[in-house]
Amino acid sequence: MSPNKSPGKGRRRAIRSVPDLLAHALAIERDAEERYGELADQMATHNNSAAEDLFRRLAQIESRHVQQIQEMCAGVEPPQRAPWEFLWSGGEGPEAMDLASVHYLLSPHEAVRLAMGHEARAEEFYRGVAGSARPAPVRQLARQLADEEAEHVRWLQDWLQHYPPQAAGADDPDPPMEQG
Repeated sequence: MSPNKSPGKGRRRAIRSVPDLLAHALAIERDAEERYGELADQMATHNNSAAEDLFRRLAQIESRHVQQIQEMCAGVEPPQRAPWEFLWSGGEGPEAMDLASVHYLLSPHEAVRLAMGHEARAEEFYRGVAGSARPAPVRQLARQLADEEAEHVRWLQDWLQHYPPQAAGADDPDPPMEQG
């Protein structure tokens, strides 16, 4: 049986409680925090300090989001879930940047644009929950989380002014070798 199906009904599972939504929110923010940290480390390895600094800043912001969600969990015990039990497509939360979209010459402008896309995916996830959840407290919290993600998209749009696009075709100081 697919992890997104309810037993015996053939319907997609839904988020039906605030603790379940908080479990999803924690996973989203933790995945993003971890991924930005990994990307910062990769950029450091490749001496791309501008992208490294940006990813470290994003990891710190996501760390604060994790803390905020944990504070929302006061008095609530979010259920423990296996990674495949979360209700998003793919194995990672919507805010975890796709590794295939990142290269070691990534400019800060490109990094901000990628982050904007993932923040927008998180907003879309929460708006979907808000639109389909039956319990009013779940809808209300999902709308709140979606609004926060929309605010993050606006912040990143503002950041683009500080990181202008670079000319296309930057020289690769260490291009891949052709196999002959």
